Amino acid sequence: MSKGEYVKEQPMKTEPKPLLTARDWLNAMYVQSAVNVSGVIHSLAEVMPRIRNSCEAEGKIGTDAWNNHPIVRMYADQIAHLTSGISYHEAYKIVEGKINESNAE
Repeated sequence: MSKGEYVKEQPMKTEPKPLLTARDWLNAMYVQSAVNVSGVIHSLAEVMPRIRNSCEAEGKIGTDAWNNHPIVRMYADQIAHLTSGISYHEAYKIVEGKINESNAE
């Protein structure tokens, strides 16, 4: 390359965004028998980007589209089931008490 020449930048190629797979839909069914809330949450976190990408590809953009996706509902239902050993009110009071304890320190 001689003085004064420059290399023309090529446009960056973007990888296609991963979309939902048949396995993602199947896992939503399998999660219904899960017994470990941590595993369910990790699995939901793993599939969530593909849910968002798939919604976007279908022209469904925004929080409502993601919150109301059937796979999200399946995971959320199992999380609710696994955490039903304590009421929301009881949990709220415990958390509130812990916050008050730590603020007192």
